[in-house]
Amino acid sequence: MRGEVLAQRLAERLAQRPAERLAGWLIGRACRHLPAPARQERGREWTAELPAILADPDVRSGLLRSARALRFAAGTIRTARREHGVFRGRLTGADARSAGVRLFACASLWLAAVCLVRIGAVLHIPPLHGIWIALVVLAAAAVELFALAQLIKLVRWLCQHD
Repeated sequence: MRGEVLAQRLAERLAQRPAERLAGWLIGRACRHLPAPARQERGREWTAELPAILADPDVRSGLLRSARALRFAAGTIRTARREHGVFRGRLTGADARSAGVRLFACASLWLAAVCLVRIGAVLHIPPLHGIWIALVVLAAAAVELFALAQLIKLVRWLCQHD
């Protein structure tokens, strides 16, 4: 029993260190979006929150604490970009081109998936079943949402350049 507890604590400590490093790196990336005077102060504030999140006694699982720290760090990127006005700016031609390339990649993935299904039917390969269906549906939904985001970006750019 005692050995299991020690092993669990060791596993939690090992799980926290990479999460803390990754969260610190994400916070550093977030600070790049801030103006120079606020960069140092915000970086210190946000980094000081990490040990408190990772040592939260209300959350028993070390993995959950690590996930919360990473979610916090990812939120700092969103916050920094919003405060600095990155989201409020006009889209550039480079934004539109990269969105177009990503939209083309999504459409190519869909075309490849349809071709694979048709080839499978011709070769009499049995269809997917069980958990594989759920994974395929989730992957398709993720690609669809990504393509929709790129399409919205392209439409915004076209509306701005009317």
